[in-house]
Amino acid sequence: QSQRDLAAMCELVADDVVYINEPLPPERTIRGREEFRRAFAKSPCITGEEAELRVLQLAQNGDTVFVERLDGFKVEGVWVRIPICGYLVVRAGKVVFWKDYWDYAKYKAFTTASFGPALSLLKKQ
Repeated sequence: QSQRDLAAMCELVADDVVYINEPLPPERTIRGREEFRRAFAKSPCITGEEAELRVLQLAQNGDTVFVERLDGFKVEGVWVRIPICGYLVVRAGKVVFWKDYWDYAKYKAFTTASFGPALSLLKKQ
């Protein structure tokens, strides 16, 4: 998704996709393609000056894909890099379930040191 094409990204998920961003509370779970579109429209993978999403490891078991990646977003001229592990369940060519795990404390320490405590990578719309 380094191309930052939200429409193409949304085409890859099922209408009833569930996306869990593990460090966030359960009420932030994304349910459905339209909610996915709204959430990712504010994400730095779309709104950042640049994005670089690198797959480091990939494994597949049946309809489940495990991935380790390094997501990088350029914000205010600074690269924010987030190591992430997660898995996706793919059926009929669409992602129906996606769960990511990452270290929020390390991310927050870096962004606070680089930008101050008020920074949010999610843009208001």
